[in-house]
Amino acid sequence: MIALLTTLGGKERSVAQDLCDCLYGNGDTQVRCEPIYPGVLFVEFQRRETLELCLSMKYFRVLVRRIEIYEKVVRSTETPPGAKKVGDYIFLGRYI
Repeated sequence: MIALLTTLGGKERSVAQDLCDCLYGNGDTQVRCEPIYPGVLFVEFQRRETLELCLSMKYFRVLVRRIEIYEKVVRSTETPPGAKKVGDYIFLGRYI
């Protein structure tokens, strides 16, 4: 799964690094965190409960403004209907 996060401006790099460290440290060993735009990053993860645990920490609650969960992310120039484009990335299959 993919989480698209909006952060306080200028904090996307530190949030990406710290969130990946938290996820990995709590047992989700297949993680990837990447800042993609000012104030925006995405996290690829396997265990949703681990993401929720990390995001419940006060540090992340202060810095993270919005979270959207998607099925997958691709790089493409065309945006299919129902997809969200951020930078060079297309986010597909949004979960509610």
